[in-house]
Amino acid sequence: MAIYTQYQNAPKFTKLLFDLEAYLTVDPLEFYETYFNLNTCDSAGLDNWGRILNRPRTVNIINFDTGSIFGFDTGSPADPIDTGYPQNFNHGNFVGKTLAPITLDDAAYRTLLQFTWFRYTINQAVNPSTFAVNFWIQNTTNDPAKTCKITEIDGFLDFYYDFNYKLNPIELTLFKGEKILPRPAGRKYLVREIL
Repeated sequence: MAIYTQYQNAPKFTKLLFDLEAYLTVDPLEFYETYFNLNTCDSAGLDNWGRILNRPRTVNIINFDTGSIFGFDTGSPADPIDTGYPQNFNHGNFVGKTLAPITLDDAAYRTLLQFTWFRYTINQAVNPSTFAVNFWIQNTTNDPAKTCKITEIDGFLDFYYDFNYKLNPIELTLFKGEKILPRPAGRKYLVREIL
């Protein structure tokens, strides 16, 4: 056990320290890995990180009520007929929606916490943001073929996160709904799957 240099020769301090060592039942490295390391911690460690980063395990998913969509009258019959409302471009202007809370499992919660931590600790310019997302991909998938790149939209501040693989529904919820991916200040992003 390392002792701070100023106290390493103090006899009373070293005696207290070595007497205490007999009562330690947990290996400090194991404790760090299962509780403090965000990449390897267990459920209790993730809950601890959630308190530190102020991110609960529950997120809301938006459920759209597509049965009650209506839009502009185009002079043609309602499409689909069963809604009774004319629709424009498949969506209409008014749509009913409800929030459905879900509790994230450890893997999804780790993703949420990692990107929240990235938001606080990295320079959120385009290149560091791309690096952070690709770092996360390589640590979670272990597949070097899976990557993400940023494609800027000419003339707009918006940009795309282009993933070259299919995201799972929870990742889509976190990336699109919760907007957890890093981004430069004042810019919005969209998520695309380029398969």
